[in-house]
Amino acid sequence: RPHRLPVRHSILMLGMLLIIFSLPATARTDLKLLILLSSDKPSYQTVALEIKQRLQASTTVDATIQVRTVEAWKQQGSVSAHHHAQLAVAVGMKASRALLSRPVGFPVLSVLIPRLSYEALLKQLADNTPDIPEHSALFLDQPIERQLKLTQLLLPGQRHAGVVIAQASQTLKQEINEAAQQAGIKMSIAEVADKQDIVATLTEKLQAIDVLLAVFDPAIIDRQTAKQILYLSYRRRFPVIAYSRALATAGALASVYTTPAQTGHQAADFIEHRLSTPQRHWPASEYPRYFSIACNNTVARYLNLNGVCHQPLQEQLGAEQ
Repeated sequence: RPHRLPVRHSILMLGMLLIIFSLPATARTDLKLLILLSSDKPSYQTVALEIKQRLQASTTVDATIQVRTVEAWKQQGSVSAHHHAQLAVAVGMKASRALLSRPVGFPVLSVLIPRLSYEALLKQLADNTPDIPEHSALFLDQPIERQLKLTQLLLPGQRHAGVVIAQASQTLKQEINEAAQQAGIKMSIAEVADKQDIVATLTEKLQAIDVLLAVFDPAIIDRQTAKQILYLSYRRRFPVIAYSRALATAGALASVYTTPAQTGHQAADFIEHRLSTPQRHWPASEYPRYFSIACNNTVARYLNLNGVCHQPLQEQLGAEQ
């Protein structure tokens, strides 16, 4: 004989179901988004794909998304191509320049762009562009505090760090000094007028350092000068804490960096938060919230730092997954 619920229970359950199904669905904010890629290279496409997937899965945003390269956008006619957009994500420097130099009429979020390059672009546009759109950036480079914290995890007994920057980067110099002071690390800063002098300056001014922090300064750092720094560190036997996975592979002891997928993740978070909490002013730029760590065990052994790469560095540094 089948078991039957008491009538009172049946009525109660029916009432609960009616209440649940009568609740209004959470309103989703409509968004017409343009993702403009500097080129079609894989890292840019990864950012776009991550943004698309996260916004399409969002419970708060109903996004219609166009993805274009700068070249395709210009061929289509930039005015018609962005005619219906409410917001754009510019992936890379070329895309940022293309959008910020035009009166597009909607905010622009730049990603995969170094902080100093972004600030230089804004300064250049301020002199030549009368109507720059509202703008923010998710910087490619890491905050100096994060590199210092990784240095302390890997090299807890080393208290004298060095860094090389361009002479013109005085704001960066001040920030490095303040972060080092808070971390209790002595910091020697070598200022370079010309990137051709980077090795000579490092050799002369950073002889007594325990570790070198490689900070991305586009005025002096490129592929060639990065190789020179790594070669000097190998010859002088001091570790380098860098800012990209490629540098860790090439000879830095370790790097803290953000992947394109992590950048896309943060960009989607940024957009969702902005739409859910409207503000009078467009939000400020941000350093990466999500990041990864690469540690070169071969370099660690060469420097007699056996075992340092086997620590749970990601957890200790507090990286958000």
